[in-house]
Amino acid sequence: MQIPLVLVLGRPWSTIVLQATVIGLSVWLLALQPSPLWATVLLSLSLALLAVRLIALIAIPTTGSSSLATGAPDPRLRRREVLMAAAAGVAALLASASSGATNGIGTFPAAVAAAIFLSEIAVPIGAALAVCGAAILLHCLSASFAGASISQLVNTLFGLGIGIAAGLSWRQRAATARDRARAAERELALRDEARKRSLARDLHDVLAHSLGGLVVQLDAVALQIEAGRIEAAGARVAAARELAVEGLREARAAVHALREGNDEEPVPWPILRDRIGSIANAVGGDLEVVLPEGADQRARALSASAAMAIERAAQEGLANARKHGGGATRLLLEPGSDDVRLRVENALAQGGHVNEIPGGGFGLRGLRERVLSLGPPAAMEAREHTVDDESGPRIRRFVLSVTVPFLGVDA
Repeated sequence: MQIPLVLVLGRPWSTIVLQATVIGLSVWLLALQPSPLWATVLLSLSLALLAVRLIALIAIPTTGSSSLATGAPDPRLRRREVLMAAAAGVAALLASASSGATNGIGTFPAAVAAAIFLSEIAVPIGAALAVCGAAILLHCLSASFAGASISQLVNTLFGLGIGIAAGLSWRQRAATARDRARAAERELALRDEARKRSLARDLHDVLAHSLGGLVVQLDAVALQIEAGRIEAAGARVAAARELAVEGLREARAAVHALREGNDEEPVPWPILRDRIGSIANAVGGDLEVVLPEGADQRARALSASAAMAIERAAQEGLANARKHGGGATRLLLEPGSDDVRLRVENALAQGGHVNEIPGGGFGLRGLRERVLSLGPPAAMEAREHTVDDESGPRIRRFVLSVTVPFLGVDA
């Protein structure tokens, strides 16, 4: 009786059913058809290996296939996979060696075991193909030893070939799933790294603004006390306290955004204008602030991230003006038809210089990353330029300009 047909299904649960069916069918056919003792022993050993593998697969489930390929840390799981793959490979060889003498009955378990062995991406493809090649060779030798006809040999090889083709298909699908899992892990890691960078930028901006403002206010308090203006000094202390409270609130908000995600509502233009005004008022000093009403933009709004970029730009620009400035500072918040532009310009002190990249200027580097993360048409410019002064030498000035779009504006 010649049995060339081999049923091939997908995995994993269908392979469990398939293995159980093949084991039962092979035992039944082997009982119906007498075969040489040596062939019966080889086929029985093959079926026993498949049965043990099947029981282990059901009784000790894993979270996924091929922990060796994906780097699972549990050494027991790794050893189990090695043993499971080895059992399938040995079963394929034993069943192939018995196929000719059992009149093709061994083709069933040989094809299924070869498919399973090939599908294990923990096994190098070269080793898997070598075992399959050895199974084909044993098929031919077994058929020749048993005196099988050419048609019988072709039929059994056809059945084994179906199993090998199915194994290659399963292997490809498993490799694709593994690659997708690795890509998802990399994306998750990159997203986590981006959130950490965002927190670092926010904390830097908050500290640079609040602590820098505190220094300015406390210096003013000292001057007011020296001049005997106690009431004015008290007002400065109150302003310093308000600045510290605001800095603490922003730091907590930055940490909360990292832990819970950023789900803030859009920021209307009037609210953004008021926020920039508060930032400028906290700084004080020789500062010219230009905040147009923007009557045509009163109904417009910015995304939370775009508004935050404008606020951080104002803080960074004013902080740099305090550190490197040598004169008046001008802050301009200019609404356009599709975007909002903030511009901070200040004269540089003699020898003053604002670094961006490389070295120093971490705030500017972080600000640029924040703005560019918004995508076009958001843009940032930070540069020095020189202007002529009628009363003296040329004056070096530093300009920080950030542009972000209103909501509903496409790139």
